[in-house]
Amino acid sequence: MHRQGHIALRVVLVIAVCVPDSSHGQSGIEKELHPQNGFYNNLFEPEWGTTGNELLRSAQASYSDQVYEPNQQGRPNPLDISQALHAAGSSGDASTSGKNAMLVYFGQLVADEIVNARSAGCPPEYDNIRVPEGHLYRDAAEEMVFKRAGYNQRTGISPNYPRQQQNGVTPYLDAGFLYGTTRFWTNAIREFSGGRLKRLSPVGVKNSFPALNADRLPLYNPPVPRDHSLREASRFFLMGNTRGHENPFLLSLQIIWFRWHNHLADEISRTNTTLTDEQVFEEARRRVIAHFQKIVVKEWLPQYLGPGTGRDNPAYKGYNPRVHPGVTQEFAMAAMKYGHTLVPAGVWTISDTCTETVTSDQGSQGETRPVQAIRLCNTYWDSQDLVQQNIDSIVRGMALTQAKADNPTYVPDLREYLYGPYEFSRQDLAALDIQRSRDHGLASYNSVRQALNMSSATTWGDVTNDTRLQDSLRAVYGNTSFSDDLDLITGGLLETRGSGPGKLFSVIIQDQFQRIIDGDRFWYENTRNGLFTQDEIRQINSVTFRQILLNVTNIQPNNLPGDLFSCRGNATCNCRPPPNVDGNNSTMFGVCSKLQTYDFFSGSEASFALSILATGLTIPGSIGMLLMLVWLRKRREARRNMSRPRKTDKTKFAACEWLGPESGKRNVTVEFNNQRKKIKVTDMRGKDLRFIDLRNTEKATLRLSYDKRLDLLSLRVPGEVDLILRFGDLGERQEMLQYTEEFLQSLGVQTERQEQPELIILSHSNNKDDRQKLLDKFFRVVCLQALKKDPTAEVWDFDDDAANDVIKLKLTRTEFAESLGMQASSIFIRNVFLLADTNNDGFLSFKEFLDLFAVFARGTAEQKAQMMFNIYDIRRRGYLTREDFFKMIRSLLDLSDASLDNAHVTNLMDVMFRDAGIADKDTMSFEDFKKVFVSKEYESTLHAASIADGGALSKHTKEESPLKGRRKTFIQSYRGAKEGGRQLSRQASRVRAPVRKQKYPGTPLAQRWYAFSRYVENYQCHIFWLCLYTLVCVGIFTERAYYYAVGREHAGLRRLSGAWTTAMIRGSASVIMFNLASLLVTMSRNIITRLRETFVHRFVPFDSAVSFHKYIAAVLMIASIVHIVGHCVNLYCMSTQPAQDLSCLFREFFRASHVLYTFHFWAFQTITGLAGILVTVVMFIMYVFAIQFARRNVFNAFWFTHSFYIFVYILTFMHGIGRLVQDPLFPWYLIGPLLVYLVDRTLTYSRHKVEIIVKKAELLPSAVIFLEFKRPANFDYKSGQWVRIACLNLGKSEYHPFTLTSAPHEENLSLHIRAVGPWTSNLRETYDPSNLDMNKLPKLYLDGPFGEGHQDWYTFDIAVLVGGGIGVTPFASILKDIAFKSQTGARFTCKKVYFVWVTRTQKHYEWLVDIIRDVENKDKHNIVSVHIFVTQFQQKFDLRTTMLYICERHFQKVENRSLLTGLRAVTHFGRPEFDEFLNSLHYEHPQVRRVGVFSCGPGPMTNSVQAACSYLNTLEGPSYTHHFENF
Repeated sequence: MHRQGHIALRVVLVIAVCVPDSSHGQSGIEKELHPQNGFYNNLFEPEWGTTGNELLRSAQASYSDQVYEPNQQGRPNPLDISQALHAAGSSGDASTSGKNAMLVYFGQLVADEIVNARSAGCPPEYDNIRVPEGHLYRDAAEEMVFKRAGYNQRTGISPNYPRQQQNGVTPYLDAGFLYGTTRFWTNAIREFSGGRLKRLSPVGVKNSFPALNADRLPLYNPPVPRDHSLREASRFFLMGNTRGHENPFLLSLQIIWFRWHNHLADEISRTNTTLTDEQVFEEARRRVIAHFQKIVVKEWLPQYLGPGTGRDNPAYKGYNPRVHPGVTQEFAMAAMKYGHTLVPAGVWTISDTCTETVTSDQGSQGETRPVQAIRLCNTYWDSQDLVQQNIDSIVRGMALTQAKADNPTYVPDLREYLYGPYEFSRQDLAALDIQRSRDHGLASYNSVRQALNMSSATTWGDVTNDTRLQDSLRAVYGNTSFSDDLDLITGGLLETRGSGPGKLFSVIIQDQFQRIIDGDRFWYENTRNGLFTQDEIRQINSVTFRQILLNVTNIQPNNLPGDLFSCRGNATCNCRPPPNVDGNNSTMFGVCSKLQTYDFFSGSEASFALSILATGLTIPGSIGMLLMLVWLRKRREARRNMSRPRKTDKTKFAACEWLGPESGKRNVTVEFNNQRKKIKVTDMRGKDLRFIDLRNTEKATLRLSYDKRLDLLSLRVPGEVDLILRFGDLGERQEMLQYTEEFLQSLGVQTERQEQPELIILSHSNNKDDRQKLLDKFFRVVCLQALKKDPTAEVWDFDDDAANDVIKLKLTRTEFAESLGMQASSIFIRNVFLLADTNNDGFLSFKEFLDLFAVFARGTAEQKAQMMFNIYDIRRRGYLTREDFFKMIRSLLDLSDASLDNAHVTNLMDVMFRDAGIADKDTMSFEDFKKVFVSKEYESTLHAASIADGGALSKHTKEESPLKGRRKTFIQSYRGAKEGGRQLSRQASRVRAPVRKQKYPGTPLAQRWYAFSRYVENYQCHIFWLCLYTLVCVGIFTERAYYYAVGREHAGLRRLSGAWTTAMIRGSASVIMFNLASLLVTMSRNIITRLRETFVHRFVPFDSAVSFHKYIAAVLMIASIVHIVGHCVNLYCMSTQPAQDLSCLFREFFRASHVLYTFHFWAFQTITGLAGILVTVVMFIMYVFAIQFARRNVFNAFWFTHSFYIFVYILTFMHGIGRLVQDPLFPWYLIGPLLVYLVDRTLTYSRHKVEIIVKKAELLPSAVIFLEFKRPANFDYKSGQWVRIACLNLGKSEYHPFTLTSAPHEENLSLHIRAVGPWTSNLRETYDPSNLDMNKLPKLYLDGPFGEGHQDWYTFDIAVLVGGGIGVTPFASILKDIAFKSQTGARFTCKKVYFVWVTRTQKHYEWLVDIIRDVENKDKHNIVSVHIFVTQFQQKFDLRTTMLYICERHFQKVENRSLLTGLRAVTHFGRPEFDEFLNSLHYEHPQVRRVGVFSCGPGPMTNSVQAACSYLNTLEGPSYTHHFENF
């Protein structure tokens, strides 16, 4: 019922559309005409006969795989078949059946009208034909180019759906060759005036020609083979047939029909002036189609098939909607090729007097010469001028030139000199026809005969009677009686009998035209369609092609035969046989040009190499620019230094000291001291940096640079690090040189002057960096040698040469002081150095230093006391005076920067003298000294304060159990505190701070494993996210690479560049897009800051956003390099391909048909290529200026170039919108992160920026800078909060977070910032007083404050603050706040605060020591208890930390303070046991129910605190609430 409903609907449409409307009379105006694309010609099957419809098959498809592969296996080479079977005979043999050239080329017009299946597929598939040895083409190429035809992409997927090619035109005789198959095309060739087609000039019909293709309709425009050139398609005439300009004869017929349309249009307009242009055009078109149908079927086809039984003209039996008019594969690819065997090699040009006219052609040497015949091979695709000048002569020639004889051979102009692509200018049409039939899967000769109910051939004689051809068949197809692999086209052509096609092809041709006639609803003889009346049909039938020619040309009737498609007829002019071109000796026609090939990469070699080179040179060019900027910066600094006052007096000189390639330079003042025979080097603030002792020096070397700016001077003294100085100019250096020589001469030091290149001086210097590496080995060997069990065993792990250097090394006093982290000018350092320097040479040898260190490390309490006594008994008198003792105490206090006035020192000294029983004496002997420091109270402590077995720290005796010793800590012995010399009450404390000792691995492998495991433990969260992100990138790359390499093929890129290249390009492109999107997230600092304040920060290390940003950038660069390399390969491949292939593969890139696709086109004339090159250059520049060297030296340049990121995103987007492969995907990657980033930028720009005045900037030890700046109005914050600052000199939009170290009650805000990265290093350098002009401190932008959980410490009865490493900074503000509240008597909930500082070494946080000392001084109610845990292993102690450990135990017991820090805080060596420490608080404060624990630092430390709190919360006692932050 459903099918019947559709049929009823279509019947209604037939009645409504096809029945003529009587109101329009018989004119036919407003009638339904042929649909130009064939759609709905058949109302029941609307897609039958449409353009793009599949070709039909009479026999089953024959593919080698039954799906799509051409059936080549076992079949001869098409070129061999062509040579053996289609090359015999003479090109001058004429048709014996009267066929002429007009019949032949009209047949080509008919073929173009009903079938077009020659267009290459897209993407292109090559099935090139191998050129046999000895062939005409062999010298030029090994293969003849062949592209497979286009097909329906929905076919060719299984044997049930084999590949089916498509017809590009309708199979109907609807004059599509004249009007085109689309309305757009028709409108492009219309004049829109008088119903005419567009003319070249407004002349009469007989002299008119179509307009030129100025609008560039896509007419087929192959290269001209005669001169192997590419020409513009605009030279062609406008017409409907895209291939209408192939040769002058086909073009002449096109023009005949063009004129006929305009002739009819003029006639219709003349007879009916009321009709519009559209009505006139459609009426003329209706008549032209009818005339064409009649001429094809009733005039051309009978002559084409030839006379004889079974080959009569198809009769019209009426329209049959059940007949499919579609063209069959057998007709299009085989039977219709019969016309190729009739094509003559040339056509005579005949004048109106029946003589040959003269045209021009080329000779054997390429010269132009006059000819009487138009040679086909030399006029391919270059005939418009020839036709325009000689159309009448050409038409006469076609009518009066006989066709080639009816046999299976092709003339040389087709078989050897057919036009071809630019890379293969001449081809063999016979071989192409055979290969095309195989490409289309045509069944074999016998299979088709069987399908058409014809008998099969069993012998070669059944195919042809020609014995010569039979022998050739046996030779080509095998020495057999017959081959089932005989190609249909070859077998069908061999059937040709002499008067027309053989029986097989005749049947196929008749069947095809019968179906076209019967299946066309708009056939002119169909009276039911209402197009024409019977009278009009009779009138149409009376029109002949001869009449048309006479109406539209200047040819006289007596010049044409009566039957225009036959040379048999009455005519004044006689027919001529076709030109015989076999010998190429006649001057009556031209000589065909030879085969030429072309390398499409030619012309791109230079641009390809230079483009890659220039793009690659961006990197060294950027590096050169970077170095130049650094040089300019240094030059500006030098000039700035020159502008400052240099000399304070004649013995002081200002200069810039070079320390080494790693340490760089520093501004110093060099001072000469004649009395002490020393050269002292200080910084610009007067702080001592080093001494050069010349008392025992006999010779010194001065080296001067004689190149560059002549400003370098080096002083080398034996045993000392070279003093390498750079001055503002040559004059300053000369002044320094003169004074130095005079100074050395006054001391009796022999001076040698050398002049060398600056590079030699620096590279061969004994600089501080090289010296420091040797010192590190020296101190490590000393420490291990002094602490080992067997003093005679060697402990170094380096080669003999290095060991020899260590043993021979001698320490200067400056190096000795630096090793202890102290000033060389301190009394303690001076006295210790003099004591250890037993040979008085001004240096400490390895043995001298080892002996000194061994006493501190392994000596008994008495030996240590003797050492301390000797240090201050300089004159070796055996006693210390009160003045000596006073100096000793003062020097020890000075070492720790402890502030104790002289009165307190005197009181302390009196107490010690009284304890020794010598209160009435002014001197103290060693025995008295022992009573003070080695009394029973301190003897065990002094003796135990050493390094025990295995390097573990021990404060218990050997009889104590390990567990008991583990619990006995320094805090347990800490019974009180001193405040201003007043001893506080000593109460037993139950608070325990046990430490966890770890033995440092001994072997290098174990050390590396330990370092690795600790690293993983510290950064496990970072590693997780890093691995996850990496896996995501790898997954994206793998999936996209597989998709493009194996999965769906996009635009044929895989065929062009190969699967792996495509995979690399597309996989890396997706990774690039993902990483660019991810970078925006890491750049959203405001949002990251907000998220950092939430619980999410426990799982995501937001503080490492910058490091993650760098990692993403590294992945991005790797993917970019892969993408760039892939594109280099890809662009090379693209530059080597034919233009037609590239136009197919890359539809978005239009290129005129006469213009080749060169490398420079792809690279610089496409948005994809140009944007890709530009984004590569920009990224290279950004990456070069993003290296640490650039950030440290030219930060502004780094910040400026990094602002180019906006161009990276714009250019990347533009790179994709070119649609080189597919629609752009970047926006889909970008949209989410971009929205996040835009919100973040909105927050940034919405923030009111106020310039904050920096009031104080101070450079502190360990690369820390202290900044104090004005507190903005209404800036309220709590202790523990943090802010973000931007330095105006380093970039107004680059903010970095830092914790406030000021307390809420303070008037100004302060920060302590350690220079560990490029920005902080540049910040320290910016505020370096030596780099500031006029003492103007650069201003800041301030953003904040931002809160953290640490600010709630005061809400708990007991608060425990745990800081690890840099994580102590949030607690600096809290400690100051506590001290202030304690001093002012403010009441708050918190009763006791325990501050636990876990640090690898104290020396990086001297500034915190100052804060803790201030807290201890102001903490009147003993609220704060401070514990410091040093976690560094012994083997990794620098000498300062080792000496600190030894001296700490001496001094702390005596003075109740830390020797180094001057603090009452207890220093422990090891990691804290948090569970025991927190549990002991319950016993110390039994009434407390809530304990707040606040930790900040590395993840493992906060995890340990969390684990301890979680465990203790399961026990009876107070609840422990833990808040933590990770850095």
